[in-house]
Amino acid sequence: MQKIHLSLVGAQPLPVYNGIIDSKAEKVILLCSEETKKVALNLSSLSKFTTEIYLLEHPFIYKYVKDFISQIVKKNPKAEWSFNITGGTKIMTLVAADYARENKIPYMYIDQNNILTDFLADEQFIFSKKTDLDAYFKLFGQIAKTSVKLETIDKEFFDLKDLLMNNYHELKYLLSDFRKKKHTIKDTFTLSNNNYELGWEANNQIATIYEEKTGVETQLISAKVFDVIFNTAWFELEVIEILSKWKRKEELYWNTIFERKHDKSDKNEIDIIVDTGIKMFFFECKTNVHDIKDIDKFRNVVKIFGGLAAKPILVTMVKPNADVIEKCNDLNIKTFWFKEKNKNTNSSDDFLKFLDAEYEKINPI
Repeated sequence: MQKIHLSLVGAQPLPVYNGIIDSKAEKVILLCSEETKKVALNLSSLSKFTTEIYLLEHPFIYKYVKDFISQIVKKNPKAEWSFNITGGTKIMTLVAADYARENKIPYMYIDQNNILTDFLADEQFIFSKKTDLDAYFKLFGQIAKTSVKLETIDKEFFDLKDLLMNNYHELKYLLSDFRKKKHTIKDTFTLSNNNYELGWEANNQIATIYEEKTGVETQLISAKVFDVIFNTAWFELEVIEILSKWKRKEELYWNTIFERKHDKSDKNEIDIIVDTGIKMFFFECKTNVHDIKDIDKFRNVVKIFGGLAAKPILVTMVKPNADVIEKCNDLNIKTFWFKEKNKNTNSSDDFLKFLDAEYEKINPI
């Protein structure tokens, strides 16, 4: 007997994809509207099963949807059917649920926390099968150009991070001077005060840190080193070091860059992504927020690349101003900071407790 899985397609592809995997079907039927046709095509491209896509011209009309589903099932009366009612319009959901219940067809609903409800079996459980990161982004029609996994980050980056953090009070004035002069990775420059000298040699991509008091000079060769020193990626590394100890973490990715489809150029970047096996956490890391427009950009990036279930977290070294906090609250971005008025107010343990609490919560739609 052939196993066929019928799924209603909404704006969020992950519950549909997970339902397909859970069904272990030989054939998948996707019911979509004109608005969700693109989502259905993305799902079809990733499916390892025979997939058929049906476009519902009237997804808000009860009798039309009922007749449509009935006709599809009647084409395969001897098949072993299962339904996923998570997506689609509310009318589609209600009709599919009614039809499944009347015909004793197993039907499921998967929420943002990957809790799968099997209505016919009258049970709930966590669907925890891992989705490959590339597949996850392809569900949203996106391509990750590069991404650095936690275990492949070179130790020299963490050593450099420690050097910068331990001397941040002295170095922050030079880094501020860097921003004012609007230097880029293509420039060769030197910044100095009475205690330190920071240099970048563009042709050979060599960064130099010289401490006057000890006479110790540190040199590193890498384009990424430029970001660590001058674009505050050292703070990302500090957050990564804390996240590496989080009990919920299954995979951690640093500096994920997405490409434009038409010319393969860089489109967007996500500082840190943590896959918990249940949901994705997206982190934007800043020592401080200098431009409130960055908050809108971050929210849009998470929505486009992670969907509604992904958790957007803004992590800052110092407490953002009231306007930034209000903007984050408006956009359902959670905020966490380590310092307030030059005093340490939150520890790494506080951060992990904060994440544990967020892990249990469902995002407001």
